[in-house]
Amino acid sequence: MPQTQITIAGNVTPVNAVVIVDGVSVNVSATGEFKKIIQAPVDEGDYTISIEATYENQSRSVPRIISVKAQPLELKLSVTEPINKTVINKPLVKVSGIVFPASSEVIVSGIAITPASNGSFSKEIPLADEEGEVPVEINASYKEKSVTEQRTVIYKKNEEDIVIIIQSPTEGQSFCGKRILVSGSVRPSSITDIVIQGMTVPVRNGVFNDYILIAEEVGDQEVEFEVTGKEKSKTVKRIVKFVPASKQCNIDAPDIQPSALPLVCRTERIAFTIYDKTMSDEITFYTSIDGIKESETGYAGSVFYLYIEQGIHFYEIYATDLAGNRSQVLSGKISRLLNDVTIRMINPANAYHVIHIPPMPEDESFQSEVDVEFSVQNLPDDNPMLLKEIRVINAANNSTISFKKFTNDVDFTFAVPMKRGQNKITIEVRDVNDKIITKGCTIEIR
Repeated sequence: MPQTQITIAGNVTPVNAVVIVDGVSVNVSATGEFKKIIQAPVDEGDYTISIEATYENQSRSVPRIISVKAQPLELKLSVTEPINKTVINKPLVKVSGIVFPASSEVIVSGIAITPASNGSFSKEIPLADEEGEVPVEINASYKEKSVTEQRTVIYKKNEEDIVIIIQSPTEGQSFCGKRILVSGSVRPSSITDIVIQGMTVPVRNGVFNDYILIAEEVGDQEVEFEVTGKEKSKTVKRIVKFVPASKQCNIDAPDIQPSALPLVCRTERIAFTIYDKTMSDEITFYTSIDGIKESETGYAGSVFYLYIEQGIHFYEIYATDLAGNRSQVLSGKISRLLNDVTIRMINPANAYHVIHIPPMPEDESFQSEVDVEFSVQNLPDDNPMLLKEIRVINAANNSTISFKKFTNDVDFTFAVPMKRGQNKITIEVRDVNDKIITKGCTIEIR
């Protein structure tokens, strides 16, 4: 670098002479010495400095020639920011430092920065929006000289706080079934899924909407919503109620199958299945036999029994669920005959019976009726309503008498047409079980 100041010094006699250097008067000491410091020219070249002394009418001038030449400059670059391996959370890095000469050109990753007059520079440089290690190149150049500094920054976006907003279910919401709607929104919008009760639900544009299954356990249940980001996670919980048997949810009455009572039962009991749309519903099954009521409790889908007593009785059954919904009422008389009936002959008392009648004129045909009497036994409570039909058949003349209208009597008398000779009589008794009991006898007309 060239000197920036020039010192002009010398002696003059007489000591009271006036000394002027480049047009400026200079002090002279008592011994005649003088000294003047001037600024050197900036530009290169040869320059003449005029030194003149005057005393009274005398003057003398001594010129001096100086030569200004530029020294070779050393290009210096010092980068203060960024520090190597600095972590940044946005795609923008501050680059600052100082360069000499101040007129040097500074370029950072393709972007020019103009240094201040003292050589300092500072600027925020945009980077590609891609996370990871990002190289930053700072280059300074002056004339034909160039110097480069390298820095590496680590771009790592600040992860936004996770926010979960639940629209469904609401806190404490009651559900009749185990399939429930879950919906809401999450932030940041980069979230692609949310885990609800262990099930992954997709998130689209920050919104989720799907169905999940809760346990079939009556009462309060916790539903957990969880979102996991790169470094952060968020969990939100909702309490819901599973109340399948509540009146609010359960409005469907139980259904009894089969849906009708039989007229006749040959077994000791009849099985009924109680169905309900609320599968876990508690069911109470009511039975009434001739006005005497009983009940038992079970669950939807269970089998209940109506026990049938011997004879003819009036039955009524129905079912209710926990919410008080009542099924259809099945009612009616049911006949049950456990043992076979028997026939006791009254007239004729014997299996072979002979009746003598006087001879008829040759021009008259024989016409006669004989009363056949018998009793049906082994009927519960001697109730003839347990019988369907009685027929008396005379094979001799192919006559049949049928009787179906029973009252309260189990003793029967039939006037059976006869013909001369042997009349083979058969008595058929058909009970409610459609079982036919027979009894036979022969009546001979002489």
